[in-house]
Amino acid sequence: MNHKHYRRLMSDSHNDHIDKNEELEKTSKNVKEQKKKLFGTNPQPAAGPKREKHMSQIQDFAMRRYGLKINPSGGKIDEKTGKRRSENPEVGVDKPDWRSGQLESQANPMAQTHELSHLELMPEGVDLPGGQRLMDKQYADIQRNYGYMQQKRSSHEIQPQAIENPIRQRAGLPKVTRDVPAKEGSPARMTVDTNEPAGIRLQRGKKLVDQAASSKLLNEQNKERLAQVDEGSLKYDPAKGWYKATNTDALINLRGRGKQEEAQSRLKSKTASTEATAAPAFDFNNLSADDQAAVQEFLNQRNSKLAASEMKKPNLPKSEDVSDPMGIGSMLKADKPVNPKDPVLGKDQQPKTVSDDYQIRMQKFLASKMKKADDENDPMIEDNLSTIRRKSNIIDDYVDSDDELPEWAKDKVTQAKTHMTDVMDYVGSDDMEKDEKPFKGYNKNKHARTGGLNDKERKRINRTEGRNLKRPVTGKVKAGSKAAKRRKSFCARFNGIKAPTSKDGKLTPLGAAKKRWKC
Repeated sequence: MNHKHYRRLMSDSHNDHIDKNEELEKTSKNVKEQKKKLFGTNPQPAAGPKREKHMSQIQDFAMRRYGLKINPSGGKIDEKTGKRRSENPEVGVDKPDWRSGQLESQANPMAQTHELSHLELMPEGVDLPGGQRLMDKQYADIQRNYGYMQQKRSSHEIQPQAIENPIRQRAGLPKVTRDVPAKEGSPARMTVDTNEPAGIRLQRGKKLVDQAASSKLLNEQNKERLAQVDEGSLKYDPAKGWYKATNTDALINLRGRGKQEEAQSRLKSKTASTEATAAPAFDFNNLSADDQAAVQEFLNQRNSKLAASEMKKPNLPKSEDVSDPMGIGSMLKADKPVNPKDPVLGKDQQPKTVSDDYQIRMQKFLASKMKKADDENDPMIEDNLSTIRRKSNIIDDYVDSDDELPEWAKDKVTQAKTHMTDVMDYVGSDDMEKDEKPFKGYNKNKHARTGGLNDKERKRINRTEGRNLKRPVTGKVKAGSKAAKRRKSFCARFNGIKAPTSKDGKLTPLGAAKKRWKC
């Protein structure tokens, strides 16, 4: 088996589609067939229900991705009077004009996706009116420097056309084609301002054409822009335009794509802006006598409650030993050190002292922690991270910045932040790279440590090859369920691969993937 064929089979490990014959028999479950039935193959259907479906789908996509509603255009705006030029059809009755402060477009699907493509590639910090002025200036410059109607061959028009199909794909709509007739032996179609390719030469039957709306024409800068918007590290604010996101998910996604320096720079800018906008320090002396007395009474009550809660906790001594950060060794008797490998006392062995009680509980705790640490293929980490994300979003929805939480809740959130920061720093550090490889042939750029593809490689394949790879089935499944069928299909395919599952006493990528799927 050659390497390329083996890599293709490995990438199929997370494919949610079943065999092609079964897929054709069950078209009702095939996403592509469903979209084809719903939206057809024509990107610009005639006026009627299907066109309304297209426009409704684009409207929902614009609201999700940009937080904007697409409004019907009412004509260009006169800068001097501020009024629409609708009374003169020659200057464009229904031409969109973003200087109104709204995202405007003509009432058809192709025009709407074209407006969204211009919005997708707007520079950072440019709002809708500023974006319209920028496009008008680019239009005038191209026409003045290169001639009438040459803006259609400028990079300001070719790049938005190239990103139209990726946008339509994300909205679930059929692709659009813009073919320009070409002659045999004619030079390649190039942009007038940057001398970049402006079309992909294709043979359609007997005709030779240059395809203008092709995602292959996207330059590297705009490919990076599209990836950042997809992962959430670049977001759109209707009030201020595109901006670099500094939330935790955006920073983690940047580090996951190897953008360590950019993630660190955003983190520093976020910290600086937070310090600059911090509220002034509270001055107790500026309060009136009555207010001071009220504050002092509140503090006394709070301190008494804290003191009462501290009395209920065991007096654990602090430890400066980095190998014993919890002070466990000094807490227990010197002649009975904690050793996780020692047998845990049974129910019939009752502790005689408080130290004995702590020793029993701590032995059980450390033994369970070591067992989990030794289990590198523990699937619970994925479920735990998913639960953390879901519950964090719920808390964020319910709690505003002005809400006052009790102290115990603040402490819990602070502890969770500290623990997750430690894990994130470890994942992005060199320490993880120095750890022993979990299986033979492991590649951190595409493999998960537990086997199979990681999220980054799975997203890359879906983006570049148009596939629909999903996370593996690792837990218990109900017989006859969709997850059970996915596992059965995967194991049937991979059990037929004639390749070693282990080598030199370690699992191969094939063996690790089968183990993760529990084949």
